[in-house]
Amino acid sequence: MAYIKGAFSNVDQTSSKLHLQAQDTAPSDATISFNSSPVEYDTVIMHCTTSDINCILYSWYKDNVLLDETKDGIYFDENNPTLTIISVDREHSGTYKCEVSNPVGSFHSNELTMDVQYLPDNEWPECMVAYYTSENEPKAGDRAEITCTATDGNPYPRLVWYNGSSVLDGTYTTPESEYDKITSNVFEWSLTAYDNGKIYQCRGEHPALSTPMACDTGVLDIKFSPTLQTCTTINGDTFDETDYFVITCQSDGNPLATLQWINESNSKILEHTEFYHGGIAINEYSWSLTRGDNRVSFQCDAFNDVEDDILTCSTGPITVHSRPILVTTDAMPPTTSIISTLHKSFWEGRPHPAYNVIVTNKTEDSLTFKWTPGLDGGLPQQFQLEYQERKTNHGYSVRTAPTTNTTETIYGLLAMTEYCVTVVSFNNIGEIHSYPPTKDSTLPKTPVIHEEVHFNQYTGQLLIVAPGDSCTRVDEYIGHGNWTTHIFDPINGPCDSSVTLTIDGSVLLRIYFCTDDYMECGEPLESESY
Repeated sequence: MAYIKGAFSNVDQTSSKLHLQAQDTAPSDATISFNSSPVEYDTVIMHCTTSDINCILYSWYKDNVLLDETKDGIYFDENNPTLTIISVDREHSGTYKCEVSNPVGSFHSNELTMDVQYLPDNEWPECMVAYYTSENEPKAGDRAEITCTATDGNPYPRLVWYNGSSVLDGTYTTPESEYDKITSNVFEWSLTAYDNGKIYQCRGEHPALSTPMACDTGVLDIKFSPTLQTCTTINGDTFDETDYFVITCQSDGNPLATLQWINESNSKILEHTEFYHGGIAINEYSWSLTRGDNRVSFQCDAFNDVEDDILTCSTGPITVHSRPILVTTDAMPPTTSIISTLHKSFWEGRPHPAYNVIVTNKTEDSLTFKWTPGLDGGLPQQFQLEYQERKTNHGYSVRTAPTTNTTETIYGLLAMTEYCVTVVSFNNIGEIHSYPPTKDSTLPKTPVIHEEVHFNQYTGQLLIVAPGDSCTRVDEYIGHGNWTTHIFDPINGPCDSSVTLTIDGSVLLRIYFCTDDYMECGEPLESESY
């Protein structure tokens, strides 16, 4: 259709007639716009904009091919400046443009490329473990390789290996051709005792996800000879004849070390009590001291069948004070002053050990203890709690401030960590520790939103990543004051280090981190309705 403009200047003065002149005008501009990086299954709406508004028809091109009908989820109308793709997929990727036209002519817009983002195929990421060993079972010193893979994806996913919260420096590679669609991260290293019992996690990150996907190696079972050993050391302390005395030796190893105490003065192997706790072998030997123990040292040997080497430690020489023997005759009875002196020497001394040491309360960062005091040695006594992390096993310990109370709380501890604690009783003459040490663990930490708990409101997925060795428990409110409990503990295996839940509708949850037997849990994170 031609556009008509009135040319009032063209007036025939003689005929007084108005001449109309036809002027043809084609569209002169067009611009296409849309989200050029949509996520697969999103809806995409393309807009074609032009300044010409009369009698305009719209056409659409993909990769320079005219789209002539509505199909494959693409909807458009020649009289409408929009094109809609319902549930876009990777096949919709390409270069698009629009054309505006009228009977006089047409104009093509700019070209704009759509690159549809999509997740890798199949379940991802996938974790694999390989050992390079001459034995049937991997041991310290062997080489290990952990591989994390994903197939396809646009863009390719980012795969990262983690040791707890620390990133491992693995080799990350992406496909080099369209036929090789595997993305991988490979980390290789020499195994040590530290790797035994570890779980390494691979996290897969992708722009189409708000929270990462994850897989892990499972618990590594690495054989190693004893590497750590501690035993009772005397440190210049002195003891009295008939004192009840206990020496303790601890060591690790996989399998756990065999421990034995030896009297260094006569090379005699001592009868002992041996037990195991938390991956540590413990050997205790106890007896009442005699003057024959004075200046005797005791040695502890630790060994297993992985290596022939034997670890040893020694108490150092024990100083035992023997009591003087008082001899009197009827002709020369002891004087009052002598009796007073003897009474003092026999009954004034350092306190006896506290006993019945129990934990009365625990949180994620504190332990509260209560105990019964022993005899005070004839002098006022005070108490301190001496404590250290059980796993460090290096002898370094911390003491609380002195108190006369028989209950005390240790603050500032690490969550879900086992501690060895003794009550130190002391007066002006000396001090003594309760025995055996009381061993207990703090509770797991309270979950934190955006640190361990992530909710994607678009996909309805709730991702929970439990820290360290803790396990996840989720309580769901089912109405009328009642809750139902969900735990994530595969049969004959450790609990999942990460849990993904799909939330359907509105729910009220309490999220706990617990010990691996779910017997003890930290404070819950109470969600708002998801």
